Amino acid sequence: MGDVCDPALVDEAVGAGLVSVQTDGQLRILNYTARATYSRSWNKATAACRGLILDGAGQVVARPFPKFFGPSEPDAPAIPSGQPMEVTAKLDGSLGIAYTHPEGGVRLATRGSLTSHQANEATRIWHEKYRHIVIPEGVTPLFEII
Repeated sequence: MGDVCDPALVDEAVGAGLVSVQTDGQLRILNYTARATYSRSWNKATAACRGLILDGAGQVVARPFPKFFGPSEPDAPAIPSGQPMEVTAKLDGSLGIAYTHPEGGVRLATRGSLTSHQANEATRIWHEKYRHIVIPEGVTPLFEII
């Protein structure tokens, strides 16, 4: 995990209730909490823990995009003026994080759970329609589960 952020900083965030950890077998998924959001406790660890999946040795299994900020949030990047923009509809679903499970096969997680209903349904659909796709090592496909 050291290439993502300092493990000690993650442990500190977990202890402070800013990052939650869910375990399923030898895997752990880390996700920033509502406390981190409302207190704006953003640092490298809390931002990175947005569905970050680690194995039992602390090695990264899946690394989704870090926390990003909407235009109304104080930490949002400035919107460039004078440049063309494209506005699209945003459907609200759950972040789907595809990863190769240590026991084999592709599975999907949601931002805070390896075993949520959405994750299980997305995994089922993956196996029905996309089982022939192999995820290259070091790649984390992300989806919006609607």
